[in-house]
Amino acid sequence: MRRGKLYIVGIGPGSLEYMTLRALDAIRESEVVVGYRRYVELLRKAGLLESKKVISNDMGQELERVKIAVQEALNGKIVSLVSSGDPVVYGVAELALRYIDRNNLDINVEIVPGVTAALAASTLLGAPLSDDFAVISLSDYNVPWSEIYRRLRAALESDFVVVLYNPSSSKRAQRLIEALNLIRSIRPNALVCIVRNAFRENQMIVITRVESVDPSSIDMNTIVIIGSSRTEVLKSGLVVTRRSRRLS
Repeated sequence: MRRGKLYIVGIGPGSLEYMTLRALDAIRESEVVVGYRRYVELLRKAGLLESKKVISNDMGQELERVKIAVQEALNGKIVSLVSSGDPVVYGVAELALRYIDRNNLDINVEIVPGVTAALAASTLLGAPLSDDFAVISLSDYNVPWSEIYRRLRAALESDFVVVLYNPSSSKRAQRLIEALNLIRSIRPNALVCIVRNAFRENQMIVITRVESVDPSSIDMNTIVIIGSSRTEVLKSGLVVTRRSRRLS
């Protein structure tokens, strides 16, 4: 039996033109595509899944997807395990690599990077990440909230631009409120940029101050960028974070 291969593919923010050429090649080469249902549908709409075995399931079933993809590769298939954005930034790569290592499996693995949500959202706003920034997920599914809260406080007090992934869901709405209260206590006039469904249907961009943020407008498909003391809105309406160099 021939040896299979497992691609762990970042498909970017969801629009075909923002997927890397390597990601496209990996998916086209694959006989099997495994992923979260919503991401798989994005690929299906782009016409990339014809004549392939497609396996999808729901959020929270990441380990099941890893096991399926690994088994298909062990069976000699070329497999793409897909993740939105980049697979190593809150993606499935970490879980897949640990599963393979724990079970002492001999699989040819290639990780294919993608445009992560922070970068996609940033380009829609201007250049808010041009100085040092911190990326924090508000999801306490794998990390205790106390630890997330401590990290957020440290980043805010250090004057980083802060990017929030997974800011809210139906089960975690209170966590976002707690985070906003913390931001207001440390940076009461902070510029806050909200990007929902970046490069997808129903894209929404809001630039406001922290005291005016509407938590109900934020969900799991939203990236929230909290400006530092160097972040400003230009006359054009674009957002930048100044570096120390002055314009001549």
